[in-house]
Amino acid sequence: MHTSLFVSELRKIDYTIFWLINKDAHNSILDYFMSLWTKVDVTLGINTGLVFLVIMVGVIIWFTNREEFWPEFLLASGIIIMGGILVHYIKDAVGRMRPLSIFGDQVNAFSERLYRGSFPSGHTQVAFSVATFLSTRIKKYWWLFFLIAAFVGFERVYVGSHFPLDVGAAAVIGTGTTWIVLKLMESLSNK
Repeated sequence: MHTSLFVSELRKIDYTIFWLINKDAHNSILDYFMSLWTKVDVTLGINTGLVFLVIMVGVIIWFTNREEFWPEFLLASGIIIMGGILVHYIKDAVGRMRPLSIFGDQVNAFSERLYRGSFPSGHTQVAFSVATFLSTRIKKYWWLFFLIAAFVGFERVYVGSHFPLDVGAAAVIGTGTTWIVLKLMESLSNK
């Protein structure tokens, strides 16, 4: 009884925040850029956000630790892939429907019209994995890396692809898996 009440209240909060971002936060400038970004994704048939983040990791590692470029880049890529696999299995296990499936045309959806596999957000997981990884390498700019990751999460709700809970869970998965892998690597290298 208490569990279903908790889930019901959590869902209400999730939906309320979704509508605040997806309907109330809309403006012409953000709409233009979000629409453009989403159209590029769909037109090219690739996750341009992922490509951008991986390139960003490569460029930052190249300019800050060139002698360790390949081990660092492969480690970051492996972490991203591992988190992505985890997200894929969680999506299948949970089976949460996306906002378009639940609310239909009420959702401000851009050109990306997705209906299944909402929980958790893969884009957000990648963004937080990258932010966590880069924050351990360049501590001075940790806030910028996490600001970019938070914007990716915001964007996923803004374009109607995810609920806020999907984004929050993905942030925890991205940060958590990266932190665990880095701690394991650190402990192995100290032996």
